[in-house]
Amino acid sequence: MSDHSQAPWTVTRVHPQSDSDRILDADGMIVCETNHPSMGRSVSSSANGVLIAASPDLLAVMKEIANFDFPNMPPELARKIREKARAAIAKATK
Repeated sequence: MSDHSQAPWTVTRVHPQSDSDRILDADGMIVCETNHPSMGRSVSSSANGVLIAASPDLLAVMKEIANFDFPNMPPELARKIREKARAAIAKATK
């Protein structure tokens, strides 16, 4: 998979009377829109937009965790954490 759009991503309302949000990349290009206008505004739609906008930051942190040594942690627990981080990265980048 190619790299995602340039971070940071931000959430913006399509226009004041709209029920739709747009997630924009660092260049102001649309990544996606949430909440089709016919569906009405909902808390989960707003929360989805915020989560989507945070995705590049979350992916970056997962990449750090996947390679972190965790020197003060039991080795088996550190291994499990790194495995979970790598699985999340794989899911986000397939």
